[in-house]
Amino acid sequence: MKEQVKDFWRKIDQDEALKQRFTEAGSKEEFEGVVKDAGLAFTREDYQQAVKEMQQEAGIEKLTDDDLHKVTGGGSCTPCNPHCDPQRPKGP
Repeated sequence: MKEQVKDFWRKIDQDEALKQRFTEAGSKEEFEGVVKDAGLAFTREDYQQAVKEMQQEAGIEKLTDDDLHKVTGGGSCTPCNPHCDPQRPKGP
């Protein structure tokens, strides 16, 4: 299944219309219609499972909302961090 998903990614990478339909697919039926139009046959559940397996194999974990907040600059400021010191003058 993972190879089919990789093949699907290659196809949508080369076809902007197919990629657009993929990103806009809201329902299971729309998703599976895009897959079928790409010449493949798998369900959304198959896709999700294959992606999960590939993430695990690559050592990629799904980030929580808290993790995302931290990596996008929303982490806590501490006095030892000069970028967060309110007394530190701004500028170069």
